[in-house]
Amino acid sequence: MNALNDRFVTISANTSSLSSEQQATVRKELAAILASASFSGSKRCSDFLKYTVSRFLDGDIGYLTERFLGTELFGRSVDYETGTDSVVRVRATDVRRRLMQYNSGRRSEFGVVIEMPTGSYIPEFQWFSGSVKSSFEPSLLDSLSSPKPVLSDTNQPQRRMTWNVSFGSPSSLASLCNTRLR
Repeated sequence: MNALNDRFVTISANTSSLSSEQQATVRKELAAILASASFSGSKRCSDFLKYTVSRFLDGDIGYLTERFLGTELFGRSVDYETGTDSVVRVRATDVRRRLMQYNSGRRSEFGVVIEMPTGSYIPEFQWFSGSVKSSFEPSLLDSLSSPKPVLSDTNQPQRRMTWNVSFGSPSSLASLCNTRLR
């Protein structure tokens, strides 16, 4: 949401934290997305987004894996080779691109933004902070607004890095490639 400066609360991988009213709001936003110019021209992308959001809202996130999506949406056999058949990954990338196009510079009339993070087929919902306060319990809001670090097997905090890079010249690209991260 580059063009918007609103504060968001992100809900992911836990359908039980959504009330029935919030689930209805997500379904309304989904319908608006599917009717938009970004999605109306691609039945496969529309089906992919509708399937993943519906499964999430139904509490069936265990079905949101590459193999299940390949068999359910694209007619692949249960034992198809996911490493060589990239249909699900390619379609997910296209859905993410279309969602970014749809969401860029606009504010949802329903107060929720649907996203699909890279590396996952589980949708996330970003609620504008004004629409969240009236519908979430304060304890849930507190836990969402101050995330705790995820610990790996070695009990070291995992870091998530976001890079905003502009390659102005070949020398800046070369210096970036030679930079080591610890």
